[in-house]
Amino acid sequence: MPSTSNNLSKYLYQGEMKRYILLRWLIIVTIMSSCQVGISQEYHFDYSPQVKEIYRDIINLKVTKAQSKLDTYHHKEPYNLAYLHMESYLHFFQLFISEEYSLFTTYKDKKDKILKGLDQLKDRDPYKRYAIAEVKLQSALIRAKFDEVIGGSREMYAAYKLLKENKEQHPDFIYNKKSLSIIHSMIETISFPGILKKILGIEGSLETGLQEIEALIDWSQTNPDFIFQEEIDAIYLYILAYLANDQSSVEAYLPQARFQPTQSALSAFMVSKFQQRAGDNEAALNTLENRPNADDQEAFPYLDLQEGICLLRKGDSAAGQHIEAFLSTFKGRHYIKEAHQKLAWSALLFDKDLADYKHHMSKVESYGYLVVDADKQAWQEANLSQAPDPLLLRARLLYDGGYFHQAMTLLVREGYRYTGDKQDNLEYQYRLGRIFQALKNYPEALFYYRATIEQDQRRKTYYACNAALQTGLIHEEQGQVTQAKKYYKLCLEMKPATYQRSLHQKAKSGLQRIKGRE
Repeated sequence: MPSTSNNLSKYLYQGEMKRYILLRWLIIVTIMSSCQVGISQEYHFDYSPQVKEIYRDIINLKVTKAQSKLDTYHHKEPYNLAYLHMESYLHFFQLFISEEYSLFTTYKDKKDKILKGLDQLKDRDPYKRYAIAEVKLQSALIRAKFDEVIGGSREMYAAYKLLKENKEQHPDFIYNKKSLSIIHSMIETISFPGILKKILGIEGSLETGLQEIEALIDWSQTNPDFIFQEEIDAIYLYILAYLANDQSSVEAYLPQARFQPTQSALSAFMVSKFQQRAGDNEAALNTLENRPNADDQEAFPYLDLQEGICLLRKGDSAAGQHIEAFLSTFKGRHYIKEAHQKLAWSALLFDKDLADYKHHMSKVESYGYLVVDADKQAWQEANLSQAPDPLLLRARLLYDGGYFHQAMTLLVREGYRYTGDKQDNLEYQYRLGRIFQALKNYPEALFYYRATIEQDQRRKTYYACNAALQTGLIHEEQGQVTQAKKYYKLCLEMKPATYQRSLHQKAKSGLQRIKGRE
C-alpha cells in the first residue's frame, strides 16, 4: 500500500507540472499577443477592399453610407491610414457639390486632424508624402471654390513640393503621377503662383503632365484593381480638352473611359461636360436625363441647372423647370447669377416677355457671388441698359449646343438686321466667326474674327479677346506657329470684363504647346 508521503509527493509533483504547463502557455500566448500587437499597431497605408468599397460609395455620392462604413471599418483597422485619405475625399466631394459655407467653416479643423493622422506614417513610406499632398491639393481646390486664392495656391505649392520630393525618393511609386500630372500640365498657365514659379522652383509642362497621366492609364489597364480608374480618366480628358485643345483625342477616348454615368452622378457630370464641350448637346442631354437619382445619394443640384441649359440650347421651354429646381435646392454660392440669367433668357425667347426678363435679371444683381466667369457674365448683362437681341441670343444657344447649321442659317437669313457700327453688329460678326470655325470654314471664320478684333479691341466685352484666341487656335491647327503666337499674345493683352481668366489660361496653354516650334 503506497505511503501517505508518496501520495503527497505525487500530488505536489502533478500540481507543479500543471503550473509549469500553464506558465509556459501564458508565456507563449503573451509572446504571440505581443507580436500581433506589434504588427497591428504599425501604422500603414493600404487600399484594402473595404477602403475601395468606401471610395466607390463616395464617388457614387452615397455620403451617409460611406461615412457609416468609414466609422465601422476604421474602428476595426485603426492603423490603416488609407481610411483618412477616404475621409478627405468625403469632405472634398461634399463641399465641391454643396458649396455650403457652414461646412467650409468646419473643414479646416477636419483637414488638420486628417493631416495629423497621416503624419504618423514613417517618413520612408512612399504613401506618406503622397497622401498628405493629396489632402492639401483637395483643400486647395476647395479654398479656390470659396475665393481663397492665395491660401489655396499656397496649399497647391505645398502639395507640389511633397509630390516632387516623393518622386525623387520613390521614382517607381506610381501614385505620384496622378496629381503631379495635372499640376505639371497647368503650371505654365495659371496666374498664381506664377509670380513664384522661378523663386520656388516650380517646374512643369503640358507634355510632362500628359506623359505622366498616360503612363498611369497604361499601368491601370493591367492593374484592374486600381482604385482611381475614373479619376485618372477625368484628369486625362480634362488636360486634352481644356489645356491641349485636342478635341479629336477627347472624342476618341471618351467612349472607352471608365465612367459609369448611369451609376454615378459624378460620372454623369464629367461625361456631360465633355459632351457639351464637343458640341454634342443631344448626347449631353441624354447623359443628364439618365443619371442616377437614388434616395441614398447626395443631391447634386448643379446637374439640374446643366439639364436646363441643354434644353434651353435645344429650344425646349421645359428648361425653366430644371433651372428653378436648381435654385430651390442649391445652398451654395456659384452659378446662382447664371441660373437667374438663363431664366430671363427663357422668358425672352419662349414668352417674348420683356418685363419677366427684367424681373429675373434684377435677381442676378441681388443674389449669388462674382467668382466664376458665368456669374460675372450674367452680372455684366444685368448692368446693361438693354436686353440681348433675341435672334443673336438664339444663334448663340444653337452654337453652344452644336447645332451649327441651324445657327448659320438663322444668322445668314437675318443678316440685314445687323448693319452699321453698333454693338449688335459686333456680336453678329463674332457669332458668325464662331459658327464658321465650328464648320471648319476657316477663311470665313478668320475674316469675321478680324472684323471683331478691329471693332472691339478697346471695349470691355469678351468678343475680341476670344476672337484673338480662336484665331490663334486656327493658325496653330494649320501649322502657322508665328501667326498663332501673335494672336495668343494679343489675347493676353486684352482685359475683358468677363471670361478673362479662362481665356488667358487657354492662350497661355497655346503658347506652351507651340513653344520651340517656330
